[in-house]
Amino acid sequence: MDSYPSVPPPPPRPGMAPPEPTAPWRPPPPQPVEHPQATTVMLLGVLSIAGFSFLGPVAWTMGRRALAQADAAPFPTANRSVLETGTRLGRWGTYILVGTVALIMLAVVAVVVLEATAR
Repeated sequence: MDSYPSVPPPPPRPGMAPPEPTAPWRPPPPQPVEHPQATTVMLLGVLSIAGFSFLGPVAWTMGRRALAQADAAPFPTANRSVLETGTRLGRWGTYILVGTVALIMLAVVAVVVLEATAR
């Protein structure tokens, strides 16, 4: 049996509204895809804040590359917020690293100057 009618539909009667036109078919929008490095960037960013600040530049660099890939992709990225958060944490971890190195260098200079003046 055919699912199509063998007889065409009847013409509209006078006073009836014409049938509504159907919208053209469009393909469904692309499904968001998760970036494979998002979890790694987030983990490195959290660790850089939690005391392993030497991981901050790594998280920041990886996050920037992953965000550039997500922006260039023809489909949406499902975990973009994870990438952005990990990148920001990596940036703050880098700031903590730079501040720590600056404080250590300042302390070393202070000790050297104090030793030199104590003699």
